[in-house]
Amino acid sequence: MPNHNTLKNKPQLAPALLSLIESNFGYEKPFHYKEDFAPLMDESNFEHCHLSLSENDEIIGHVGVLVRKITVLENEYTLAMLGGIAVNEKFQGKGYFKDLINHVIKTYESQVSGFLLWSDLHEMYKKFGFSLCGTQFVLSSEVPKVVDIQKTLYSSLSEDEKNQIQQLYQDGFQKHYLTLDRSRDDWEKIEKINSANLFLQRENNQIQGYFFQNKGMDLQNIIYEYGHKENFEKWHRDISGLGEVWSGVHDEEAEVQYQFLFRPANKFTEFVKTYTREMIQIQKTDFEKDTVTLMLIDEELELTIDDFLTGLLGPGRFDEVNYLPPLFISGLDSI
Repeated sequence: MPNHNTLKNKPQLAPALLSLIESNFGYEKPFHYKEDFAPLMDESNFEHCHLSLSENDEIIGHVGVLVRKITVLENEYTLAMLGGIAVNEKFQGKGYFKDLINHVIKTYESQVSGFLLWSDLHEMYKKFGFSLCGTQFVLSSEVPKVVDIQKTLYSSLSEDEKNQIQQLYQDGFQKHYLTLDRSRDDWEKIEKINSANLFLQRENNQIQGYFFQNKGMDLQNIIYEYGHKENFEKWHRDISGLGEVWSGVHDEEAEVQYQFLFRPANKFTEFVKTYTREMIQIQKTDFEKDTVTLMLIDEELELTIDDFLTGLLGPGRFDEVNYLPPLFISGLDSI
């Protein structure tokens, strides 16, 4: 039988783990998973890199976790993002992955409000309580409306320039979306993601607008984070001529996509109550029956978990909560 451990206790397995992940994901040069997902694979996060190991310490599978804070009306919650999920093909079909991901969920479910992951394997993760939800509008234009853009890397900026980008993130992305908080440590890890190109618009040596484009193999030509001193919504539409923009702002002309897979955890009830300004109060979530019982203002409802999460997070949000800022995660933070 396999045993569960973490990379913190088995740091010598890091090279083999990266090789397994890149093999599973079909990684090709010049991309490197350790660089593209530096916050997840940083040594400081090894305690959250969960391994399933054979008796001789061969890696059977891995589920990485990155715990991040999110602030809702001055109340701090946490989300557990799952990534770097890989299984050694020698051990596939034996139920070991099921044991590992259930172990990870059990480890964190009492600590966080929910689990997030990004994957095309929707039906497989449905078995573990994950629902496809979250709204993502895809904007693209054939006509660039922005000129005088400078291409660089976040790691190449001066300290003053980094502070300007951080302020634009707080005043733009965090103001328009319900999104992840970033500590100084989070920004320092972002510096290591050198596959993420940063584009700047300057005026009088001050940064007026920015956007991040490209990251690893999956986000090529995608603009997934942006900010501007004057007009956030106009800016992210204007730059759509320079790449495909992922947005949480409603746009009738944009393609609508699901954004992520989400699984509620123990503190989700409190999170929902705060986020919806007490308009929604969850009474019971039953994963076995796939139901959520809740009060929506003064009406009691019983919905499937999928229907509730799309009603809360989109696409097709409940009318009562549609004015609230959408939960939207930057591609710089996604794993």
